[in-house]
Amino acid sequence: MNNNLKSRINNTIFAFVIAIIYLVLVNSLTIRVFFDYFNTDYYNAIFLLKLLSLIVLFSILLINIYSLAIDTKWQHFVFILSSFLLFIYVGFDFFNHIKPYINLGFADGFLKYNINSIIMVLIQILLLVNVFIAEESILGHMSRRKTIIFFIVLIGVFIALGLLSLKYGIVFVQFIIYVLAYINAIVYLLKYLLNGNLISGSILFMTIIYTTVTIWPMGTELLYSQVLIKQFFKTLTVLFLANAFYRQLFTFYFLEKDELNKQKDNYARMLKKEIKNRTKGLEDMNQLLRSEIDSAIRLQKSILPKSTLTFDGVQFISGNYACDKLSGDFFNIYKNDEENIGMYILDVSGHGINAALLSIFCYNYIRSSTERSDKYIGNEPQNNLKRLYYEFNNMNFPDELHLVIFMASYNMKTRILNYVSGGMNVLPILVRKNGDVRNLDDSEGFPICKMGEFYTPDYTSSEIQLEKGDRVIFFTDGLVDSRKGIDLTVEGLTQVMVSAIDEDLSYISDVLKEKIDPFVNVLEDDITYFVLEVN
Repeated sequence: MNNNLKSRINNTIFAFVIAIIYLVLVNSLTIRVFFDYFNTDYYNAIFLLKLLSLIVLFSILLINIYSLAIDTKWQHFVFILSSFLLFIYVGFDFFNHIKPYINLGFADGFLKYNINSIIMVLIQILLLVNVFIAEESILGHMSRRKTIIFFIVLIGVFIALGLLSLKYGIVFVQFIIYVLAYINAIVYLLKYLLNGNLISGSILFMTIIYTTVTIWPMGTELLYSQVLIKQFFKTLTVLFLANAFYRQLFTFYFLEKDELNKQKDNYARMLKKEIKNRTKGLEDMNQLLRSEIDSAIRLQKSILPKSTLTFDGVQFISGNYACDKLSGDFFNIYKNDEENIGMYILDVSGHGINAALLSIFCYNYIRSSTERSDKYIGNEPQNNLKRLYYEFNNMNFPDELHLVIFMASYNMKTRILNYVSGGMNVLPILVRKNGDVRNLDDSEGFPICKMGEFYTPDYTSSEIQLEKGDRVIFFTDGLVDSRKGIDLTVEGLTQVMVSAIDEDLSYISDVLKEKIDPFVNVLEDDITYFVLEVN
């Protein structure tokens, strides 16, 4: 039914017109003649109509049970009780119809005590209750205690009506039915005209027709044609009510589905927006982080020595390749004084930001010009490592962080290289001008790590005399570990150095670059090296 007031008024008029049509037909002599002319089987026709009413009422009961399952409102609960009572009411009317052919003793008792009329009173009361609590939720507004009280009152009314019926007769109960039917008709008429609910309109239609059919004609001496017409209009109202419940259920279902789809769409939009905002935030943070990392890369590269350095009587070339953006390898070459060149190469555990920060710490600590750190600068690398180990243990670095380092000092006048190892796992390779090869392995030392509470290492330096044309390559393990990077071993690196003995120093860099470049984007460890050549 439409929500338009004019349409609701027309539907109400239509219900009264149907009632008038019923009154005309039930009192029409023409209809009786018509039925008699066609030899109508009144009994079977009435039987079928009553059976159809039972089936339809049972479907209404199931519809309301399903409605209660998906929407816990008192309206559906009241309709379940009402349809169940109406099903019993019509059921015993059906049993009364077939009583002449089938012996049903319990039906006689049912009719004897006017229980059918009492059930109709209860139905009328439930319909009135529905008006006031229809939209309330059972779960939200009715406790278990209140529900029990509700059923007790309902049973109490049933018993009271039964006792009054026994005392005053069936006329009293019928009077109550008519009064309640009249009240229901007025209440549902106002309810329907005010808000146009489909169910309230159907109940109004049923109340008007069912009350009219029940009131007129009255008595037990009715013609078969009148009984048939009465039953036809009763069945018509039940069918009309079933249609209303069916439409209401699926209207509610689709409205609920539409509402859920709207909620889903809104949630999807909000989620999409939130994801977009979060993604934008992450992208901004990532961009900031990349910017910070790029700044750190520039800072780290800026403090590395130039790839080619020349001093009085000695020349250096170097290379540094990070497997991550920031390298955990580091080296430095610097002048201690007019006669001595200091140098070191180190490899911090791991790589990336933490390793890079630790390498920068070592750079700042070793090369600092403050009074506190001047003692670290000198021509005795073993003392430098002792103090570095001590200071490293005084810092709050994580226990798992450590580094290995190889430190040396070269005297440009005497050509003596003084060196010490701080746990370096790959040792520098010396290639003499005459082709002799040896490792700088006379010094062994302990890594720089957080073991100061348990162990104080004794770093001991060694020295070696270099001659003109000699070359020494200092490197980290990334250069010669084929499992982590390029296909090069210590033996292969030695061969490169020996084969280049008569070549310019830059030739070594070119050969190593040629070997590293194909793997530069897939390195698993940092690579650092520098080569010292005595001129």
